[in-house]
Amino acid sequence: MKRPLFLLYSFVLILALSLKATAGESHYRISILTGGPGEELWETFGHACIRVIDSNVSGPRHDLVYNYGFFDAANGSIGHQFVTGRVKVFLDTITFGELIVEYTDKRRALTEQELILSQSQKESIVSYLENNLRPQNRYYEYDAFFDNCTTRIRDMLYATLGKSLIMGTVSPGKKHATVRDVSIDPYCNAQHKPWFALALHLVYGSPIDRKMSNDDALFLPILLSQSLRGATIDGHPLAKDSLQLMQEKINWRSSSAPPVALFWLFPFLSAVGLVARRFSSFSRYFSLFVCTISGVIGCCLLYLWLIDAEPGWNNNLNILWAFPLNALVLLIPKRLFATYSCIALCALGLVFVVQLSGFQVFPLLSISPLLLSSVFLFAPNLRKS
Repeated sequence: MKRPLFLLYSFVLILALSLKATAGESHYRISILTGGPGEELWETFGHACIRVIDSNVSGPRHDLVYNYGFFDAANGSIGHQFVTGRVKVFLDTITFGELIVEYTDKRRALTEQELILSQSQKESIVSYLENNLRPQNRYYEYDAFFDNCTTRIRDMLYATLGKSLIMGTVSPGKKHATVRDVSIDPYCNAQHKPWFALALHLVYGSPIDRKMSNDDALFLPILLSQSLRGATIDGHPLAKDSLQLMQEKINWRSSSAPPVALFWLFPFLSAVGLVARRFSSFSRYFSLFVCTISGVIGCCLLYLWLIDAEPGWNNNLNILWAFPLNALVLLIPKRLFATYSCIALCALGLVFVVQLSGFQVFPLLSISPLLLSSVFLFAPNLRKS
């Protein structure tokens, strides 16, 4: 065989072997990004999104982040959407460089876990994400604990990878943990957000006090990341070890006194009239004022329950102490006040029954001064009933 012909055959053979070796490789690299908490209230529990690098695309668009956490301002402000029960969130993309700029500016932590998948599995995920980007598919009604940026990623993995996917078991801190256990106090206390913690405890009812399954726990970005470490597909690890892209540099400083420090003033002012008769009128009217405020809170909670926008707002038994009718307590005739006092005290007693049953957990440390103030108002009227 002539040498040039031999070299040609050798080149073709090497090229064929090279193409065969790379035939199973994908031009996609897919990873899950886990963002740490931020200083804004909506950043309290962290964030999760999907990074897709496409080596077939040039320019910044070859490295995209699919983010299920965009709020639609076209439907009004977030606050307006929240109180009307229609918080619209949608999937959109930004470049990885834009995400890095944002997280650098906000000094938030960012970790990455690359998924170990076949070419067809990666293409299935990209196809799923692109389908979700369609105008008719990209929107969903946000739910902080049951349908958010993190649960959408969990559901995407199950939908695209099928029964061969087994998510890793997470360790939420206690054996029969609930959504309330792993979210509100651990995050808000660490970030010195006591008033936000109290607001969440009041707004969310018994649905977040049910015992979580392993999949239920994956509403938190950090628990999804933890689950990915032990997840398998077809018996093989689903993800590589976590890579720390950015360290948290936020200085969490306490900016306000905890609610309980302020609320203990209420029972003191309510009780002073029971000790010094010259202050009895002041204490009574102050107690009636506190009672009215609790009723207004109760009306708000009942409203959120009835509009049924988020599952977590339903069956909220905080209305036992924030009794909606308390908002009209100043209008109750004196002849009926003793009867109303009896009903109100029974409702207060049920708070402790529900707490002991575990059906719903109340922020007793914060609301106990309000409960005591109500007792000082209603208890003296029992002898008149």
